[in-house]
Amino acid sequence: MSSRANRRTRRVSGSHEPIVRKLIDRDLEKKQFEEFLEFKDDRRVLAILDDKGMGKSLLLETLAFQCRSQKLPVCLFALDQLADIGPHSVIQNVAQQLKRQGIPIPRFERVENARMFGDPSSIYKYSNVDGRVTLDGADFTGSKDITVTGTYIEHQEIRISSTQLTENQETKAKESSIQSFFEDLREYCIDKPVIILLDAYEKCCPLPEEEDEFVENWAVLEDWIIEEFLRHLFFDLQQRPSKLILVLAGRRGPDFMDEFPVEHQKVVSVIDALSLWERHHVEECLQMMELDYHSQDVDSFFHFLKRGAPILNIINMMNTLKNRHERKNSRRN
Repeated sequence: MSSRANRRTRRVSGSHEPIVRKLIDRDLEKKQFEEFLEFKDDRRVLAILDDKGMGKSLLLETLAFQCRSQKLPVCLFALDQLADIGPHSVIQNVAQQLKRQGIPIPRFERVENARMFGDPSSIYKYSNVDGRVTLDGADFTGSKDITVTGTYIEHQEIRISSTQLTENQETKAKESSIQSFFEDLREYCIDKPVIILLDAYEKCCPLPEEEDEFVENWAVLEDWIIEEFLRHLFFDLQQRPSKLILVLAGRRGPDFMDEFPVEHQKVVSVIDALSLWERHHVEECLQMMELDYHSQDVDSFFHFLKRGAPILNIINMMNTLKNRHERKNSRRN
């Protein structure tokens, strides 16, 4: 296992509903994604890395729209939008989205319900991922109605007073929820696909000037993503859910070569930078946004792009121009 400090020095960098349904000049990226959906090889992780404002989030939204159009279960979320910075929050987000699409997650739901109601005995009962649950370090002080069964119990000491889970119990319960969700995915994805689109990975690995007061929380989350989420769901070729796909986007991503030196060539495809627009792409975007424009408008926008302006900034400028025209027309009417 690599240390957090080492990971931060080995970082791989990239040099809303979509504004337009057809994403301009992303044929290469969409083709790679479509190849993943064919499941012809062991590839299950597509990493899209590039600078801020180059269209990564817009691309993920377009891929999500494509999946929904094909009635494929898809979950899209950004790490910087999490309610809580932690593994359980990630899994809750994914599970809630999949449940709304009718994907069965019975183990996860049972354990989560037991956790919400402060019922350690049911957490133990339903956490049957590998036939057992490790309770080392769990403190059942302050709980009642606990039943522990098994072929071998090394030590049991229970004090009864209330049903609120202790901090240790809550930690163990969340771990059980996560493992139960992994097992649900393994069962569902035996012959049916699920696609997870994860955005803003750079929050896990900020540059010094990007660090916030939650930097340690992000460090813990990145370790979990690599050691638990990626390793067990995607890089364990024998035990992973066979038809689970991850598209990971960010300004920086995990160092797959270092973290998974043997498997990364089979499992991961990396897009180091999104393709750049040419002049005709600028004009196509203006047309799709139904903007009245002149040739010099196209030249001006393309000039900004050649000078390094992010594509998203250009689209926002077009939106501003469109809103300005609409306000003028409304005043005339």
